[in-house]
Amino acid sequence: MLADQLKNYLDKVGIHYAWVMAAIVFLFTLATSTIASSPQILILPITQAHGWDISDVSIATGLMYFMTAILCPIGAPLMLRIGVINVVLIVILLEIIGLLCTVLAFEKWHLL
Repeated sequence: MLADQLKNYLDKVGIHYAWVMAAIVFLFTLATSTIASSPQILILPITQAHGWDISDVSIATGLMYFMTAILCPIGAPLMLRIGVINVVLIVILLEIIGLLCTVLAFEKWHLL
C-alpha cells in the first residue's frame, strides 16, 4: 500500500509520517478556502457580464455558506463510515463541479 511505502521511506529519511499528513491537510484546507472565496472575487465580473444585481449573486453565496454550516456536522460521521480519503475525494469532486457550474451559469436561478 502507498501509505506503508511512504511511511517506510519517511522513516529512512527521518521525517515523521504525521508531518506529511499535516502538510496534506494544510494544502487541502488552503485549496478549499480559495475555492470557497472565489464567488466574492467573481461578484463584479458576473454581475457586469450578465446584467444581474449584486444581491442575486450574494444570495447564492449566502446559501453556499448556509449549506456548509448545515453539512459540517455530517462530515465526521461520514469520515468514520466511508473513510477520510473518500470524503476528501468527494469534496474535491463536488467543488470542481460547483466551479464549472458557476462558469456555465447564464440565468440567475443557475447560481442556486
